[in-house]
Amino acid sequence: SEGNIVRAAISPDGKYLTFAAKRDNGDQSISVKQIENSAMVEIIPPEKQSVIGVTFSPDGTQIYFTTYKNPSLTGLSMGQVFRVPMLGGTPREILADVDSPVSISPDGKQLAFIRFLSNEKQSALMISNIEGKDEKVIASRNMSDSFSSAGLGWSPDGKKIVCAGYVTGEIGRQMELLSVDIA
Repeated sequence: SEGNIVRAAISPDGKYLTFAAKRDNGDQSISVKQIENSAMVEIIPPEKQSVIGVTFSPDGTQIYFTTYKNPSLTGLSMGQVFRVPMLGGTPREILADVDSPVSISPDGKQLAFIRFLSNEKQSALMISNIEGKDEKVIASRNMSDSFSSAGLGWSPDGKKIVCAGYVTGEIGRQMELLSVDIA
């Protein structure tokens, strides 16, 4: 009912929805909608970007979004993760060179994301602290069998991350579900 929605997430308490919408000219915006009464506020105005993920913080007060800024203007884009208060404000860049939505650990202290390492021809499952610092590779795969950039999730105990990955088999390229132990 809101138009051309490209990404969406529901708040942990189930009371709010955040979504990225695409305009007719290709610009994308991010809004928050209160589910109970349909009140809505646009927190990121339309701009030349491609939003590839929106995520609520575990306490529901912040929204993290991954975007490629000006994707058609540069030809080459680097994904960036921003954090913005749920009801709007100035977005703050948290991470750069990100190729997936972020997933936040259950304790709210870490981010997980996918990064394509083109020079190494690898796809990496990465974690960092919630401020985007102290990045480390948890697992990597060859680009031919890369991690999917569609998204990932933490187990409720925070010990594993689940994501999809490509695998080439007898019937061609397929997706498989992968569980990666953080330790």
